Amino acid sequence: MKMSLSDFRSKIIFASALVFACGCAGASSTSDDANSTGGDGGASATSSSGADGGAQSTGGGSSSDVCTWNACGGDPVGSWTYSSACTPVTETPGSCSGSTTGSRIYLTGTLNLGADGKAHVDTTTVQETIIYYPKECWAPGATKCEDFVQAPDFDLHCVNTATDCTCTIVDSMANGPSDDTFTNQDGHIVLSDGTDFTFCADAEHLLLIHDTGEETFLDAAQD
Repeated sequence: MKMSLSDFRSKIIFASALVFACGCAGASSTSDDANSTGGDGGASATSSSGADGGAQSTGGGSSSDVCTWNACGGDPVGSWTYSSACTPVTETPGSCSGSTTGSRIYLTGTLNLGADGKAHVDTTTVQETIIYYPKECWAPGATKCEDFVQAPDFDLHCVNTATDCTCTIVDSMANGPSDDTFTNQDGHIVLSDGTDFTFCADAEHLLLIHDTGEETFLDAAQD
């Protein structure tokens, strides 16, 4: 089934957590199954993902220099991959003193911009929840985080030391492929419905700036 233009646009630009929560375009999934029950540090990791336009920060790039790179122009034609290097973690204190819960949402996948004006995008939305517990917050009798952090429906990975532990809970949703056409108009990528991106491209990186100011960073696909 051919994707709508709004679906295509939403898969190019990164969607912020607030936009995901509104359930605009695409599907949404929320779970309370990822939770911990350790001591006073009981915290929950809730996953919500979908696809829609609108973003505050994005994945991509390989350093802080790339994340603030703004030398616009160049040639956007090529194969590009989304990555998470420029996606910050939003961190909040946990209910147990010294514990924290962080989260970030980013895209993985590919964007292909052809010299013939055809565009193809195929992305997956990923949400990471990162929970940190000093040992004082562990459940009684626990010898590692996995003893009290539970995420049966998600990918759970914990790093344990003698004094603390950090668990990362990962949820992902495939957005699927879609196609559109674009034109390069004096340093702007314009989709067939008029959606406008200023772009900054070199041999290794592509920055797309939506007309709302939202930024998406990508890396050149490796052969």
